[in-house]
Amino acid sequence: MLKKLLGETALYGLSSIFGRALNFLLLPFYARVFADTAEYGIITDLYVLMAFLNIVFTFGMETTFFRFATKHQEQLERYFRLALSVLMFISMLLTAVIFVLAPSIASLLGY
Repeated sequence: MLKKLLGETALYGLSSIFGRALNFLLLPFYARVFADTAEYGIITDLYVLMAFLNIVFTFGMETTFFRFATKHQEQLERYFRLALSVLMFISMLLTAVIFVLAPSIASLLGY
């Protein structure tokens, strides 16, 4: 049981680790390309915005699903499909709204 838990934790944590490692590896590139520190500040702002949007897009569904799945093993596949469908719909809707409002959002942020 513990071995399976560690394996799944590693699997789901890889994306977070990969994203942070990529940011770390790109830092010298960003420092060379963006001569002014204010320009690099835009990247920092966007990373903060992405972290916030990650919460908004998933609204904690992964934690909720895992907690719920431990109690309702008999209909796990049904609940997974439902949760995935809701997440995909909300994500596509929010992405469309952000895409349409991108110029307004950029001017609001001062970019």
